[in-house]
Amino acid sequence: MQMFKIFGETYYLDLHEMEKKSESHTQSSEESEKTISPMKFEVLKTMVDVIMSEQEPMDEMLSSKSREVSIPFRIAFNTLLVNNIIQSI
Repeated sequence: MQMFKIFGETYYLDLHEMEKKSESHTQSSEESEKTISPMKFEVLKTMVDVIMSEQEPMDEMLSSKSREVSIPFRIAFNTLLVNNIIQSI
């Protein structure tokens, strides 16, 4: 399997972290319940879709050509990175 680099590093999506970030915790009188927050899930799903469907040419020197990457891609990538959903290898 050949990996490719973005911004000089190799990244992957951490699905366990994505699941944790989309959970909503509710507290009843006796127990805590985990459910999926529809709003969190849809926002995360949209951001992953944005980064997976970027059509601009990418290469290992992308950081020097960052003007070619769309604003939605940058926002989605940075948000997922800050929330540990995108992890560097």
